[in-house]
Amino acid sequence: TDVGGEAFDMAVLDLAVPPLAAEGLTIETLPVEPAHVRALFLQRARSESLREFEAHLKNEPGVTAAVGYDDAHGVRSYSTLSRAASALKRDGTLSGVENAAKRAVHAAERRGELIPYAARQAHGLVRPAEIDERYIAPHTQRTELIRWVEELLPALTDPITFDRQDPTYSVQQIIGTLAQAALINGIESGPPSTAWHYDASEIPSARHVRRLLRQHDRETIRQQFNEVREQLVEIASEYGFFADAYDYALDPTWVAYDGDKEAGDPETYLINNPEECDTGVGWCFTAVTAADREARFMFGVDLARSKDERTGQFRRILWETASHTNIGRLHIDREFYDKDAVQMCRAFTGVNWAIRAKRSENGEVREKFDATPVGESALYTDVEFSGLENTPNLFVYAVPSEYDDLVQADHIAFLTDLSDETAFLEGMFGRYLHRWSIEITFRQLKRELMPDTTSDNGEFRLFLFNIASIFYNIHTLINRAISPTFALRLDVPYYEVLHAIVDASFSRSPPTDQ
Repeated sequence: TDVGGEAFDMAVLDLAVPPLAAEGLTIETLPVEPAHVRALFLQRARSESLREFEAHLKNEPGVTAAVGYDDAHGVRSYSTLSRAASALKRDGTLSGVENAAKRAVHAAERRGELIPYAARQAHGLVRPAEIDERYIAPHTQRTELIRWVEELLPALTDPITFDRQDPTYSVQQIIGTLAQAALINGIESGPPSTAWHYDASEIPSARHVRRLLRQHDRETIRQQFNEVREQLVEIASEYGFFADAYDYALDPTWVAYDGDKEAGDPETYLINNPEECDTGVGWCFTAVTAADREARFMFGVDLARSKDERTGQFRRILWETASHTNIGRLHIDREFYDKDAVQMCRAFTGVNWAIRAKRSENGEVREKFDATPVGESALYTDVEFSGLENTPNLFVYAVPSEYDDLVQADHIAFLTDLSDETAFLEGMFGRYLHRWSIEITFRQLKRELMPDTTSDNGEFRLFLFNIASIFYNIHTLINRAISPTFALRLDVPYYEVLHAIVDASFSRSPPTDQ
């Protein structure tokens, strides 16, 4: 196999636009010819000298054409490319091109491309040969998991300060206590249960943790955890994530309250049960997650004081997400089937969005639903909806029988601005299925990763939800990237990640005297 040949080059060029955009660059706006930009991008990715790269292009006519040169005779000399590189350096953009090239190489590896050794060495991909996990002892896997956590946890929690001038405990010790609390389902029992195995002097009390978490207002929480998400994108990008645009799912989730406080108290953030949730009084959290099988990261959590506040929160979280990553398609459930949601989708993705339509409401959408024969799919253009002047399209899809239990209807319909029938009649439903991953994410956060508490303080609850999202994102990254030391592909459950976080946060206590 030609490891350094056309397949690798084409993969890197195909991946060029998103990592350049992450550096605030586009090929067309840089101060040299676009073909020179692509050539320098590929040369940096291959980590070759300009003379070596010139010779390489002359041997690869397909790559030469993809770069933008007419043919092998149109390849510019290394001196021409050197002048182009100097122009980018003077413009202050050459380092951005180099950073983007590194991201593209990491993304190419994640796609399974064979990487030339020089590129692997230059971009930090030279590691021990991957070991067959079938022959790895459990102790080795646990050791590797803890090393993973020791690398990820300090970086991801660095923005969390708790506003302390003279901290008694480190942030990691507080996070470790909360991980133990998630394991045993309670903040009160987290510290004493931790002290069974770890040095008690390093373990903050439940009262200490509650006091630290309750002193933050919602805006401070938002700011700190937005910085945490920036760190997540930066770290995950080094492992090949975010080179491509991901689809995102938006949804709220409900956490019931069983105390005696009533809805409407500004300190509690308690509201009466919104539509389609459990009965009673509780908290309504809004969130955005990546709806991609290989990158199911959570990107934002907020706390709504009313149902009307949720779309505005989605806008803010999406704006923060778009400032760090590239958004592909937005998928939204029928609970947000309204004019505001359509306008929000258009603002962030143009035409690339899908909102599940309601069949129950009267109007043209209902008529098109009913007019579509059983077993057939159809695309209807310019459908009147909610008074929008720029009317959307409606795609009514015949649900395959194997999805009857999931959809429980003959048809499922989507409002969208997509109009290319061939492109999305084949893929709209399949891509939308990944939206349901956010429901799984919510269930895992609330049942597996969030410490139980009886507190009625909404901001305290919001802080815990965000801490749980850190645990979730660590688990996602560990299970979807090759580990840094032994190059293992780990497949560990949530409780093992929580145990590793605890183990990485405290010193083991000495054996008890007999």
